[in-house]
Amino acid sequence: MKLTPREFLPGFVVISLIGIFAMVIVMLLLKPMPLSEAAGTLLVALIGMLSTKISTIVDFYFGSNKASKDKDATILAQAQSSVVAEASPVPIASGRPTLTAVPPAPGA
Repeated sequence: MKLTPREFLPGFVVISLIGIFAMVIVMLLLKPMPLSEAAGTLLVALIGMLSTKISTIVDFYFGSNKASKDKDATILAQAQSSVVAEASPVPIASGRPTLTAVPPAPGA
């Protein structure tokens, strides 16, 4: 089964970002750097921001947005099937349409 770019891209983006994040963490753990207190605080803030962004991206592609897209697709499929059902011809018992007189409303 060949994947289209629309199907392939979300997984690729998520795996790439998680890989980059893991590489940054491993590099920081393997080669400790002497940092001032301000630089260490900044580095921790940057790592926290990066992890939050990765979490947001994962939630966007696989979380509530995905569920919303699935819901929209289900509603669209139901709407299309009801339109087809309404557009199908209704058989008439006598084979031809009949007109019935409607009495006028009282006081008209």
